[in-house]
Formats: sequence, C-alpha cells, structure tokens
Amino acid sequence: MEWENWIKYAKQNYQLNLKYGPKFTDYNLALQCAIAGQGFILGSTPVLKEIINKGLLIDPFNLSIETDLGYDIVVTKNSYVKNEVKNFIEWILAEKEKSS
Repeated sequence: MEWENWIKYAKQNYQLNLKYGPKFTDYNLALQCAIAGQGFILGSTPVLKEIINKGLLIDPFNLSIETDLGYDIVVTKNSYVKNEVKNFIEWILAEKEKSS
C-alpha cells in the first residue's frame, strides 16, 4: 500500500512531502530504521504483531486496512515432493480458508 492510499483510507487530512527523506526498496531495512527511531513504515499487522507486542514499535492509529496484497507459495520441484513441505502448504491453505 502506498502512503497516499493509506491516508485516504484512514480518513486523515495530511499533506505528505514524499520527496523528502530516505526511501527503501528493502522492507527489512525500512523496518530496522523504524525500530531504530529513524522513521516510520506501513506494514502488515501479522508480520509486525510480535514487534509491536514487544514494544519495539507502536501502532499509533490502531488502524487496519484491507488491501488486495497477497502472498505466493513458491518452492523448488525437489522441495515440493517432501511431506513436510506438502503438509505446510496444506496447513497454510486451510488457515486461509478459516479466515475467509
């Protein structure tokens, strides 16, 4: 999600100067900078939940917005034949169905 979209969905009236400050293409680097107090990020609640619970970051708006972003399951052909991998894929798909 882009900042402009978040502001619109959050019904906030902010004007952002997105030309100022660093921009990251590496989410992990952006996350580490936010934890270090060098900025802020938009993030996925499931990904950041434990970091927020530990107090490393806060959710100042307590706001979640549904997006059309998703995840793909990708594995090598050799991995796909392993029972552990098949079981994990089945589990993740079952969890998805529970939340739908």
